[in-house]
Amino acid sequence: MLADRYDGKRLNSPNDLVVAPNGDLYFTDPPFGLPGTFTDSAKELPFQGVYRLTPDGVLTAVITDLKAPNGLGFSPEGKLLYVSNSDRERPTWMVYPVLGDGTLGAGRQFADAQAWVRTGEGVADGLKLDQQGNIFAAGPGGIHVFASDGTRLGRIETGVPTGNLNWGEDSSRTPGRGAGAPSDHRSSNTPRNRQGCGAGRRAPAPGAGTAVTCRYLQ
Repeated sequence: MLADRYDGKRLNSPNDLVVAPNGDLYFTDPPFGLPGTFTDSAKELPFQGVYRLTPDGVLTAVITDLKAPNGLGFSPEGKLLYVSNSDRERPTWMVYPVLGDGTLGAGRQFADAQAWVRTGEGVADGLKLDQQGNIFAAGPGGIHVFASDGTRLGRIETGVPTGNLNWGEDSSRTPGRGAGAPSDHRSSNTPRNRQGCGAGRRAPAPGAGTAVTCRYLQ
């Protein structure tokens, strides 16, 4: 076991994790694994945090002001950490600068998902970044795609509540249903578009004068 307590109190229910270039492990700790979630009687911590665990076992809280931190991912060079906030009252994607000592600087809202939140379609959840720094973020209605400057390139409409995604070994995308729904992972042979894409339509590729087309996941 790497960690189960912070400041003597049991962690809520560690969720997503990502490893920094220097080997530090960052993970989110929402209460979704507790029967009563935010109001569960067994909940010991007064907040839902994002933590950093160093290779020598030192655990520190680096974010404590998000209600429901969930998915997270590093920019390609490891200098930015993106975090989704799976809160229906404030469904956002945040971004934080990673400082030299592994702590985080002041965060800012990278994108707001409020306009897309609909009953049964999910909230801001798991995310991945490609080699160019484009963000593929599971959220309401599918997988939202953003350029590194925050430009929304489109949405991949998966047709199911989508809580996470990953790159396959053959560079395909694999969407999965979110927490609370039966597992329904479905692989795709669609090649990964490293320039980003729009969901089923043409969208400008960041830093290029051409456009790219996103294929739907099957």
